[in-house]
Amino acid sequence: MVCSLCNSEYGNKQSCPLNDNFNEWQKHGNACMIIQYKAQQGIKKYEKILQKIKNNSKNNSDGYNNIHCSYCGSVCVNSQSCPLNKNAKNIDYGLHFCNKKIPIKILLTAILIIAFINLFFLSSRAALLSLSLFIVFYSIHTLIYSVKEKNYRTFLNKALYIVLITVSSYTYFQSKVADNDRARIESRVTSVSASDQSVTERLRFYKQSFNYFLENPFNPVGLGNWKLYSINQDKENIIAYIVPYVVHNDFLEILVETSFLGFLIYLSIFLYLIYILGEFYLKESKIESKNEFLFLFLSLMIYLVDANLNFPLYRPIMQINLLVIITLILTYIYSHKISYEK
Repeated sequence: MVCSLCNSEYGNKQSCPLNDNFNEWQKHGNACMIIQYKAQQGIKKYEKILQKIKNNSKNNSDGYNNIHCSYCGSVCVNSQSCPLNKNAKNIDYGLHFCNKKIPIKILLTAILIIAFINLFFLSSRAALLSLSLFIVFYSIHTLIYSVKEKNYRTFLNKALYIVLITVSSYTYFQSKVADNDRARIESRVTSVSASDQSVTERLRFYKQSFNYFLENPFNPVGLGNWKLYSINQDKENIIAYIVPYVVHNDFLEILVETSFLGFLIYLSIFLYLIYILGEFYLKESKIESKNEFLFLFLSLMIYLVDANLNFPLYRPIMQINLLVIITLILTYIYSHKISYEK
């Protein structure tokens, strides 16, 4: 006989450790051995076995006072004598451990730390603002879910994880930067004031572009032409042939280049994406799906922060990122919409 559980060969049914001799079965192998063997055949197949255990499936008699176990397919005296039934807790623990995917989590954590370190070294205030908003939105989302499900441990674990990632990255960054270096986070944050050159230039560009729109609401300069008109607008402040070139705000630049109509069309793209993400986020009940929609929204939000402080419209790599984000959003929305219809 070839055992359907362990694939070992026995002379008859009585010699199989899975029959009704639990002590012999323990010598033959325990639940951990079964988990390791079944994991090689695919975790999905083994999860079905666990589901049968949890559902306590009905057993079928073969007419000889023996019962064909619905868990493992072997002949058992009764359902209680099946080792899989007795060791369901061990199997459940084994599956839980396998699903952890610890090596992948360690790798992703290392990548996340490196990404945080790179953001700190970049010392871009827009990047730091985006990172802060990302952490705040994600923390609020996790807190709301934890309160709703009364599972505060989840919030504490995730909050601790974010804190450890941020603190470790920041500590490493601080150890590599001199105390008087302008790239330090404290220096970049405190430099946001009316006296900072970068801030004053941006505010001046915003004012110039918006005033032009107010004076010429139906006479836009044309797509891509603000770089020419900005010379006349900022001629009193031009030094050494340095011209404004861009508004440092894609939405204001679209406004002066394409009029209010073009601005509304461009803005409506982002408003529509935010609307459908919010709609499906509120409709979805599974936390995994909510997380997916949240991360898509945060990815879009980070682009919008950049679009309001810089000029990603002129950077091809940023437009590729935007197209990828839009594609992912529409794909997820379409797939979830089909599942709802079913």
